[in-house]
Amino acid sequence: MMFYAYILRSEAHGTHYYGSTQDVESRLKYHNSGKVRYTKGRRPWILVYVEQNVSQSVVGLDTIEENWF
Repeated sequence: MMFYAYILRSEAHGTHYYGSTQDVESRLKYHNSGKVRYTKGRRPWILVYVEQNVSQSVVGLDTIEENWF
């Protein structure tokens, strides 16, 4: 199974959120639906980065975090 690491940016607050998923488009819609506890108060979210990973592990996000934050 292919997984993707992603970074979202809150248009309202300028904060970032990162995670991993198999379906980036659906996950973005889910974050913007208000059903995700952490992200619901910071909507709307936009996708600012996607990286294709070979496993579900978000270990690769450490590198992304170093380059982005």
